[in-house]
Amino acid sequence: MKKIKLKILFIGIAIILIAIPLFTLEDEFEEFSNEDIIKIENLNNEEEIKQENKFLKIVFDNNIIFITITIILGFISFYYKRLRFRYIILLSSLVFLGFYIGGCNCSVGAFIKFFYNIFYDKKNIIALALLIAVPLISTIFFGRIFCGYVCPLGALQEFVAIRDKLIKIDYKLEKKLRYIRLVLFIILITVTFISSEFVYTKIAPFKAIFNIKGGILQIIFAGLILLLSLFIYRPFCRYACPFSLVLELAGKFSFYKLKKNISFCQSCKACQKKCPISVIDENNNIDNGACIRCGECLDCYKGTSKNSFSSS
Repeated sequence: MKKIKLKILFIGIAIILIAIPLFTLEDEFEEFSNEDIIKIENLNNEEEIKQENKFLKIVFDNNIIFITITIILGFISFYYKRLRFRYIILLSSLVFLGFYIGGCNCSVGAFIKFFYNIFYDKKNIIALALLIAVPLISTIFFGRIFCGYVCPLGALQEFVAIRDKLIKIDYKLEKKLRYIRLVLFIILITVTFISSEFVYTKIAPFKAIFNIKGGILQIIFAGLILLLSLFIYRPFCRYACPFSLVLELAGKFSFYKLKKNISFCQSCKACQKKCPISVIDENNNIDNGACIRCGECLDCYKGTSKNSFSSS
């Protein structure tokens, strides 16, 4: 019952994010004649059409449709264990959302900018809310498909990794290291509010990479992430990404979860060893909140998958 309530809570948050702009509307009219009312109705109709067109423009300009479609394709690929398509989806996301449009607007940046804009800028609230809500809703239902299949930031780190040289992080240490994200997020938000300036744009590393230019801090941060990505699987996603904090929490209560087949599993711990982000403990329990659905654990030591991905 508690889990169901939390799921409903997350869905409610996502709906509120989409509906936020509606709460800002005010009724500017009080008493009018019939002629005035007709004029106002005509103006309102025109305004509704403009708002609808504006909303569609926001959806297309921020590639919401592309993100939604790739999330669906990612879920289908994972559900039917056609994992080779994952790299095709990741590559398309990296090329289009990353290098083609320059990595902006991205859901990670939108998550931070959302807080800033509510208090200072008051612009692009709808776009930011959608960029947050779509990955959040998909995570509530399917887990972190967005992280594993769509996010161009994660895709870049994945493609530069030297697979046979990756450092395996212990499960217990991994859980502690993930708290770094929370510390960085608190620092970032605090500095942003104190300075009344959107600080993240000055250090956003992937913006510098995707646009092949940037400030000194961006270049240094970008170089450090790329270097770490050679030997640590997705270091930014695991230890620095602020948006992953929310998605990890939502993923813990997702309707579809990755589960071990207890009757088949012989505790060989092959899946634990193969998991690149160390979210499977020594007892083969899977942390569905942290799992990005990469699918590495779906192949057991016999070469056939007996693990399941099903609704809870």
